[in-house]
Amino acid sequence: MAKISSFKQDLTKESEGVWFDFESGIRVLIASTNSPKFKKFLKALTKPHIQAIRSNTASVDLQTALFKKAGSKYLVLDWENIEDDDGNPIECTPENCLEIFNDPALREFYNFVVQSAGSAEAFRVEFEAESAGN
Repeated sequence: MAKISSFKQDLTKESEGVWFDFESGIRVLIASTNSPKFKKFLKALTKPHIQAIRSNTASVDLQTALFKKAGSKYLVLDWENIEDDDGNPIECTPENCLEIFNDPALREFYNFVVQSAGSAEAFRVEFEAESAGN
């Protein structure tokens, strides 16, 4: 049997984010898709399209674009070690993040952010204590 408390989410982590290691030394501070700011902003973005979304007539491209916009603002909170092709650091801003999200050749970064932000385990109260022992 499992204690119900083992599934308890850390609401602070959900909003303030958790650092995730991507590739090549890149680290990304990512909030949960359950973050109140993310959910509120995504709801506002989808409001004009809610009828199409509910009737399943909104295109996947539209829904993805809305999610990317919300994610670039409220899921990716910071990053480390991201540079342009000339070796200059790229500042973590919603605009820069959205530009990366929208580059089809960089889709793995977007996929990583979405997967990390949706990981309930990463935002659990006990996650850090358990992973520290490994």
